[in-house]
Amino acid sequence: MFRFLSNNRTEMQVVSAGAGGRELVRNFQFDLCASEDMSQDDFFNLSGITTLLDSALEGYLATVFAYGQTGSGKTYSMSGLEEKLGLSKERTTSQDYDDPSDGLIPRSIRYLFQSVASKSLDTTFSMKASYYQEVLDPNDGHSVVKYGKMSFVDLAGSERLRDTKSANAEETSSINKSLLTLGKVIAALGTKSNTQVFVPYRDSKLTNLLMDSLGGNSLTLMIACVSPSPVVIEDTLSTLNYATRAKNIQNKPTVQMDPKESLILGLRKEVW
Repeated sequence: MFRFLSNNRTEMQVVSAGAGGRELVRNFQFDLCASEDMSQDDFFNLSGITTLLDSALEGYLATVFAYGQTGSGKTYSMSGLEEKLGLSKERTTSQDYDDPSDGLIPRSIRYLFQSVASKSLDTTFSMKASYYQEVLDPNDGHSVVKYGKMSFVDLAGSERLRDTKSANAEETSSINKSLLTLGKVIAALGTKSNTQVFVPYRDSKLTNLLMDSLGGNSLTLMIACVSPSPVVIEDTLSTLNYATRAKNIQNKPTVQMDPKESLILGLRKEVW
């Protein structure tokens, strides 16, 4: 069971049965704690994703990734209802189209198209499997091209191997290896130390892909999805602990420019 403690939705409690039937309460605090009754529209507006979208239009890298157990709401949060996952032209470009079930991705695409149209910017868009990216090429008026990228990552379920059928054991083992490496990367980046800590980005394709997003030069939003079911309490706590460690990661966002143009801009500033 979950309890949400404050009006500003930043605190939550996970309540479970402890030894002797006692109530065991664990406290967590995040930038936003969204209960199951929060609408998709409110989640989009309160999650802070519009800040990332605006930053991508200004030439920054930005990433949103969803983590959690299968069935906890990752794909629903990112895309919407399963039967409506197709991103049709009407859904992504129409300002009048407003489906309450739409998740972050279709809402973000509409937001970007509207922003680009209002600024007369050129945009290219591509997507592949569960990994979506929008490549933006805004020109700031000084003949310097900035390259922004907005990435959406819907991670595989984080459930343990013991909870899956043997027929899928090999695939699940591979998935768990990637997620285990992701956990090591988050733990290493979240460690406060005066000495340099080795971060195993290249131990899996997943973490290699997310290198810029985790401890790199990207603006990153992590969505930790959990279930209130007591059957999966261990996975719920694991996900929330992941998110708690991820809060300690410090990225250094930088504007993405062509190296030659960046050098020219630097020389111009020296002359001025």
